[in-house]
Amino acid sequence: MKPFDFKTARCVTLSVGLLALAGLSACASSGSQSKVVALDSLDERYRNSWLAYREGGEAWTAARQAALEDPELIRFLIDNIARDMVRTFEQGGQALLASGGNPYQRARSELIEFGAPSARLAAGMLAEGDDVLAFHGADLIGEIGAPAVEVLIELLGDSRETVRRRAAEVAGVLRVDSAELDEELARLLVNDREWIVRAHVARAIGGRVLGGSFGERGREGLLAALQEATSDEDISVAAEAALALGPVRDLRAATSLIGVLDRAEEAGHASAARRAQEALQALFDDPTARGARTWRSYWSQHPEYR
Repeated sequence: MKPFDFKTARCVTLSVGLLALAGLSACASSGSQSKVVALDSLDERYRNSWLAYREGGEAWTAARQAALEDPELIRFLIDNIARDMVRTFEQGGQALLASGGNPYQRARSELIEFGAPSARLAAGMLAEGDDVLAFHGADLIGEIGAPAVEVLIELLGDSRETVRRRAAEVAGVLRVDSAELDEELARLLVNDREWIVRAHVARAIGGRVLGGSFGERGREGLLAALQEATSDEDISVAAEAALALGPVRDLRAATSLIGVLDRAEEAGHASAARRAQEALQALFDDPTARGARTWRSYWSQHPEYR
């Protein structure tokens, strides 16, 4: 099943200002596939459910429960709550992210609570939206958690580099133990044709390892993938893999990390060298900056690390 596609989906939208969302203009401009109706013209179950959402309290609790048995009604509610969330954010800005009890936070919480159906819409936001919409889609997927793993794996397999990169960023903060997700990340780290995607995947794997989002078997697989990526043909990817390995403090990676620093120094690649340096400092818990040759000597002179 493909992620929700704002460009082709039929949108049933209330004519109460939700259509004015700049970020959702793809839906609004989809021609005959869009349908904008007045609140009074809605089917009774749609109208009553939306009014219950606006009212909140027991009315919404009952309406929400009823909607869980009606896929079309769930889709309608999720679409419009998402538009309400983005519209409110555009009006209130970043301050809404930190404060509680506002309409933005309420809409966000409701979408998270809906779980898998919201995850599919969030995937569409991430894949089809601008940076603002993608931010909201990524945020929802990260908070929905396990029910969002399926759509996240689909996004990682998208043909577009931007979508795979965005999906990798979400995977790095998703605190869910999923062998399927880890396997897809490991595959991309080695095989993705775009170096920028491989670099983001390396960073994501590092986030998952440090976050403990796996079983012990999964951890070893992720570490092995990072170790292999330190030999990536692109030094920037190798450096990201090194930077992900360093804080894990797995001393089996020492030789590989020194090798990355050596390559970066030879190539005159300052940012890659800096990342490799940070990785080695984290690995050995030693803030001293050293060249690759000095680190190699340091490693050989400290058998207690082996």
